[in-house]
Amino acid sequence: MNDSSGKRKFLHNAANGICIAGIAAAGIFGIAQFNDSTQLNRYISKKVDDIGMSRMVDDGVPYRNVLAYKFLEENKQRIIDYSKKFNVPVDLIAATLCSENAERKKYQDLADVVGKFLGMNVSLGGGQVRISTAAYLDGFIKDMSEYRELDSKIKKDLMDKLETSEGTIEYIAKNLAYLMNRANRFKGWNIDDILSDPRYLGIIGTEYTKGPTNTELADAGVSAEGFGYLYELEINDFSRIFGTESVLTASNRESIESYIRKN
Repeated sequence: MNDSSGKRKFLHNAANGICIAGIAAAGIFGIAQFNDSTQLNRYISKKVDDIGMSRMVDDGVPYRNVLAYKFLEENKQRIIDYSKKFNVPVDLIAATLCSENAERKKYQDLADVVGKFLGMNVSLGGGQVRISTAAYLDGFIKDMSEYRELDSKIKKDLMDKLETSEGTIEYIAKNLAYLMNRANRFKGWNIDDILSDPRYLGIIGTEYTKGPTNTELADAGVSAEGFGYLYELEINDFSRIFGTESVLTASNRESIESYIRKN
C-alpha cells in the first residue's frame, strides 16, 4: 500500500518535472526566436563575434547594421560590378541590404527555412527576394500567376542562387533596376533627380518590400517599410566603404532626414 502510494507520488512529481522542463525549454526557445537575426553571417567568410561588433560600433557603424557592413566590405567589388551592370547606385543596393536585415529576427529566419522546406514562395537570401520575383526578373515567367506551374528544378536553382552572396547582390540590383525603370516610375530619368527627392527614394524602398504597383508616380505612397529604407539612407554614409563610387551626398542625407521628420 505504502509502496504503491510512493510510486504514484514519484511518477506524479516526475511528470510535473518533465512538464515544467518542457515549458521552460519552449519558453527559452520562444524568446530566442525574438533575438536579432544573424542570417548574414552565413554569407560572411570571417564571422562577426561580440568583440568584433563592439569595435565596429566604436568605429561609427550603427549597431543594427554591423553584419550588413561586414557583408558590404567583403563584397565591395562585386557590388560595384552589379551596380554598373544594372545602373543602380551602390548606395541603394547597400541601403536595401541594411533595410532588409536591420530589424530582422530569428523567427523570420526560421519561417523562411520552414517555408522553403514546404515548397512555399518565400523570400530568401540577404536581399529577401521572393522566389517568384527572381523567376520573373530572370524571364522564366511573364506574370506572377505562372509561378505555380514553373518547373521544380528551376525553382530549386533559383532558391540556391538567392542564398549566396552573389545571388543576394545580383537580385537586389536587378530588382531595384526593374522597379526604377518602369514607365510609371523613373524610366529614362537622371539618377541625380531621383536622389534629390526623398519621396522618390521612399517609393523605391516601399515597392522593393511590398511589390510594384500600377499607380502613377504622383499617387504612389511611402509605407513604413519605405521610411525604414529612407532611414538607412540617412544614417549610413556608404562612401566609407565604396569611396567615389558612392553618389549619395551629405546634402541628400540631410534632405532625407528633413523629409522623415516632416512625415
